[in-house]
Amino acid sequence: MIDKVNRLPFANYDVVVYFGVGIFSLPLVSRYSLLGRDVSFPPIFGAYSDGSINLAVSLVALAFGVYILGHAISLMSSFLIEQFIYRIVGPPSHVISRTCIPSAGSFSFRRLIRNRIASSYRDSRTNADIVRLIANAPVLPIYTAIYVFGFFGFYQCKISPSVVLRVFGRLRMYFDLEYDIINDKRWFKVVEYACANDHAVASAKMYNYLVIYGLFRSLSLVFLVSIWFELFYWWRLGGIGFVDQSGPGNPLLRVVVLYGAYGISLMGYGKFSRRYAEEAVQAFGLSMIFDQKDSGAR
Repeated sequence: MIDKVNRLPFANYDVVVYFGVGIFSLPLVSRYSLLGRDVSFPPIFGAYSDGSINLAVSLVALAFGVYILGHAISLMSSFLIEQFIYRIVGPPSHVISRTCIPSAGSFSFRRLIRNRIASSYRDSRTNADIVRLIANAPVLPIYTAIYVFGFFGFYQCKISPSVVLRVFGRLRMYFDLEYDIINDKRWFKVVEYACANDHAVASAKMYNYLVIYGLFRSLSLVFLVSIWFELFYWWRLGGIGFVDQSGPGNPLLRVVVLYGAYGISLMGYGKFSRRYAEEAVQAFGLSMIFDQKDSGAR
């Protein structure tokens, strides 16, 4: 089955993240945009007298529509969710670089978050930051709970500080990066590019993590938008049944389920984006492939 998927004219990322999330979101699009209105999805294409042609055209149009929808969701999830996390915590490479600084467990991670938020929203706030904060307003209780209870394990670095220091030493010695690498987020781009081009095993693992965290990131946006709609219907219309469309259902239960789904997707995104960065760092710092390249550089 995997071999058949690999022979498709699309990458695994296209199939899983774009097509998969696009198809998953179709019932929600119908649910929140069309339910209760005198409109519906367009009927099957009927311009031709041959029904098989109409069906084929409809399926192709649906496939392209789903693919474009998946792209749009991925793009917006990067802007609204990924960049929001980067502003309040930092990208995984930022967290990894901080492992070189003596820490004190979760207290240190809380301090990292406080410093990051102060820097982002007090010293260098942009209009985009305000838009992201407003968009994520309904799920801020989830972020608050993670901070208060110290549920940082899904995003905390799991590799040894000595490996990170070895990477920094290699960057200084063989890539002429003489500036303060720890405080410059661009160091990871060098590591990422080197592993993607020179280390086939690490590159394959990184791609798998990329697909998984891209999927969770897009799902997070889908659930975030669903939460917004549920809260709106709950406030404005008294709730619309999600499963039983003949009655109002239980809006509180639906919101709780969506909050749980968002929290799981958020942690899944954080975990696999971290593992993506960790795989690149460990491969660059420990692999004999780069030792051979170092010897050639000398």
